[in-house]
Amino acid sequence: MKPLFTPLCCVVLGCFAPSASADVQVVKETPIPATIRKELWILSANWSELEPPTGAVNVPGRMDTLSPGDRIALALAADGSEREKLFDGCTLDVRIEIGGTLFEQHGLKPTNIRRLKAEGADFAIGAIKAAGLAPGDVVRMEQATALTSLAEFRPAWTAPEVAEATEVRIEARISGGTAVATVLEAARVKIRPWADWAKDPAVDRPTIAGYFNRYQDNVPAGYLLPLFKGASSVGVLQSVPLAEFFVVAFKRNVAAQKAALDLLPSLDPTFQYTLLAVLRRGGTDITKYIHLLPAGGQNSLRSMDRDPDPPAIPDFADPVSVASARELGATMDQCWGAWMASGDPVYLRTLVNLLARAQDYPAFQSWTATKGGAKGLNGRVLRGLSYQIAGWSIASFERTDPHAADWLAFWQSDPAVPESIRKEITSLPINPAFKRQ
Repeated sequence: MKPLFTPLCCVVLGCFAPSASADVQVVKETPIPATIRKELWILSANWSELEPPTGAVNVPGRMDTLSPGDRIALALAADGSEREKLFDGCTLDVRIEIGGTLFEQHGLKPTNIRRLKAEGADFAIGAIKAAGLAPGDVVRMEQATALTSLAEFRPAWTAPEVAEATEVRIEARISGGTAVATVLEAARVKIRPWADWAKDPAVDRPTIAGYFNRYQDNVPAGYLLPLFKGASSVGVLQSVPLAEFFVVAFKRNVAAQKAALDLLPSLDPTFQYTLLAVLRRGGTDITKYIHLLPAGGQNSLRSMDRDPDPPAIPDFADPVSVASARELGATMDQCWGAWMASGDPVYLRTLVNLLARAQDYPAFQSWTATKGGAKGLNGRVLRGLSYQIAGWSIASFERTDPHAADWLAFWQSDPAVPESIRKEITSLPINPAFKRQ
């Protein structure tokens, strides 16, 4: 059977070289009256916690389905010049109705206010930066491509247990500050019980393949169950990033972990082993479930180690071996799988730090040019290899993953990041080391 997808460490993804003119001009923003939209957005509760602390960010995904135990954030969008002043001193009154039960909370204040990038802004700003424009022009470009701001509010509400799929109606009223008191349009979201998610068919192969190219910020925890069933059918443990995705996803969602274990007795024996292996690698105590497996599977699980979190990429002190190169690719793929499951910047930053190894790239080029197999393999060669793999894989995610693009833009301007790494981030789209070989 053909693999689900080739691991990131084995395919060089090409990247485009934007054309840029020295006479690029930044359009001056025209003042627009500030207004707050009447639409209420439903977001995952940790959306803003995972975003960079400053700077514009991409539009978040909205939630339309929840699982029991999920938390949400509510958000309001404002447009126009000086729009963020509309949220000064404003409060939100919330009313959540589900199956005749009411939850009310008054006087919620914004927990976060973020500027949102316009669609395609990452590409435009990246081209501007690569063209070598002055920092001031880049800042003005960023301001001109962020004409909407989002204010986040966090109600103290948790999706309850339900016997069947149930609709939730959310009403809200904003008042205070300079905002005109306004009753917002009602929003609706559905809660599905864990048993309902468990009945869903396994996600098909094309959907799985298309799902694993970015962090998804609006996925209900229950979706992990049909997603895992589908991934198991194509050999989840054979794909390093796919396996690590589920290790981290279940580790970080205890409710989904419990629901999966409840399903364990009804699963195919192969699925049982795969699930327990993923949970074991995430640090879950699976002692009372191991007896469900044949003796061989039990012994395999007992000898299985917990995955390091985050994965540690070695410095490669000499002497090194060919096995070290293989381990490098697997470790980097673990980082990508963990990133796609969690959106936690610690995993992306682990890879970005490898861009500091640019000085070792010539050693890798010389080694590959000799066509001498493993002869001459040393620490500098492997450090150069890690630099190349990190560069083309990060460049790929910068194009397909808005969340990754947000963090790369932040680190590119963050004085706490070494200057050598900031320069490498800027060069991602045009660096010949990261092009398809």
